[in-house]
Amino acid sequence: MRTKNGYLGLVPALAQTADLVALLKVLRTPVVLHPNEEAWEFVGDCCVHGIMNGEAFEEEQCAEIWLV
Repeated sequence: MRTKNGYLGLVPALAQTADLVALLKVLRTPVVLHPNEEAWEFVGDCCVHGIMNGEAFEEEQCAEIWLV
């Protein structure tokens, strides 16, 4: 896959075009989240070159989300 910001990576087979690659505060690897009506659905972890070791994590951009 390729993100809007140009990152290249490998995502789970169930990932879809509208899904979000996110960095969660409690994890070291990025994850794929699928938008749901009330929350986000966890699709799985992914491998994205350039953000695997928290390089892109920014505390001020953090927000609380609900996962299902």
